[in-house]
Amino acid sequence: MNYKLLISKISGQYKKDLPFAIFSFPESNRLVAFLQKSEQLHTVDNLTENGFVFAPFDYKDSSFFIPE
Repeated sequence: MNYKLLISKISGQYKKDLPFAIFSFPESNRLVAFLQKSEQLHTVDNLTENGFVFAPFDYKDSSFFIPE
């Protein structure tokens, strides 16, 4: 994906108030983006589903989740 398309997609997510996450792995030039298609806030309790999890280091309850 080129830079302009990435910025366009992220801007669209932000304007629609939709969850998203962008990251790269260490020593990688590749960006990974998780763009959620709905406003629904997903949670995960057991950390076995594929996607992006927003969890604190002292994880005790459910965390927010963007499904793959």
